[in-house]
Amino acid sequence: MRSVLIVRQDKLGDLLLTTPLFRALHEEGCRITTAVQGLFVPLMEQNEHVSHAFPIPYKPNLRAAGRFLRDVRRVRPDAVLLLKPDSGSYTILSRIAGVPVRIAATRKWYGRLMTDNLGGQLGGHEAERNLKMGEKLVGHELPRYPMHHQPSRPVADRATEDLCSMGVPIGKRFIVLHVGTGGGSRPWSATGFARVSDWIRATLGVPVVLMGSKQDEAQIDGFRRSVRSEFIDITDGTDLLQLGELFRQAALLVSTDTGPVHLAAAVGTPCVTIYPQRFSASGRWHPWMVPHRIVAPNRYCQSCDDHGCTYQESTCVETIEVDAVIRAIRDLWGELSIR
Repeated sequence: MRSVLIVRQDKLGDLLLTTPLFRALHEEGCRITTAVQGLFVPLMEQNEHVSHAFPIPYKPNLRAAGRFLRDVRRVRPDAVLLLKPDSGSYTILSRIAGVPVRIAATRKWYGRLMTDNLGGQLGGHEAERNLKMGEKLVGHELPRYPMHHQPSRPVADRATEDLCSMGVPIGKRFIVLHVGTGGGSRPWSATGFARVSDWIRATLGVPVVLMGSKQDEAQIDGFRRSVRSEFIDITDGTDLLQLGELFRQAALLVSTDTGPVHLAAAVGTPCVTIYPQRFSASGRWHPWMVPHRIVAPNRYCQSCDDHGCTYQESTCVETIEVDAVIRAIRDLWGELSIR
C-alpha cells in the first residue's frame, strides 16, 4: 500500500473539492494522510477515505515548520501532493523531510525542488486540477467522483439533534440562506437576500433558515432589519459537522460564493450561488457534480481581473439583480420538483 500525504492548507471549499481525489486514490490502494488547518481536522476524521489528519497553519512559522517535519517523518509518506498552488513553505519543508515523490503546481523557483511540477499545465475546475495531480502520481486517468462528506451515524445523529433544538424543521422541505461570505468573497445586498426570503415564503411556501458567521454580523443585521416574513435564525453558532447535516436535510441552499456552498454540494444538496467577482466566471469554483444555478452580475468592476478583486469598486455586487436570483431559484426548484 502506497502512503500519500496530501497538503491542503487553505479554505473549506478548497479542501472539500479535494475529496473526489481522496476517494480515487483510496480505490487505488493508497493510504491517505491529510495536512489541513486545525478547524478542518474533524471533517477529515469523519472521511472514510482518509486514514489520518494532522493540523497545519496557512503559513508556518519556525515552530510550526518543526511540527510539520516531525509529523511528516512519523507518517513516512511515499509521496506528497501539495495541492494549493505556490505553497512555497510546504514545498521546501517536504524536500527537507525527504519525501521520495513530491508533486506540486507552481511557476516559482522552488518548483525545482519537486520531482514533478505541473505549474502552468493545470486548468479547468478546481476538482479537475486536484485529480490531475493525482493522475501524475498513479500514471493513469482517475474516475470523477462527487465530493464527499458522510460522518459516522452517531456524529450525524448528534448534529441533527442539535439542529432540532435550534428550531430547524428536520423532516420537512426548507431552504437555507447564507447571507454572508465569512470574508471569502464580496457580500451581496442584505436587502436583496431579505427580498428573496420574502419571495420564497410567499411563493414556494417553505420555511427559510438563515445561517452566517461572526464575520457576517453586518449582513445578518441588515437582513433582519429588511425581511418582512418569518424565518428561522441559527446564526448564533453552528459547527461544520452541524452545517453538513443542515445542508443534508435542506432542499436548497442560496448563497454567495463561499465554503458552505461546497459543503452543501458535498452532501448532494442543490445550490443557487451568487458569484460577484470576475475571476469566478471561469467556473473553477462552481459547485461540483450537483444540480445548481449560477447568478452573475450584469457588469464587473473595471479595476478587477481574472486573478482577484481589488475591492476598489462595487459594480459587481450592485448589478446583481434580485429578480435574477429569484429566477434561478424558481428554475432550479422546478427542475427538482420534476425529479
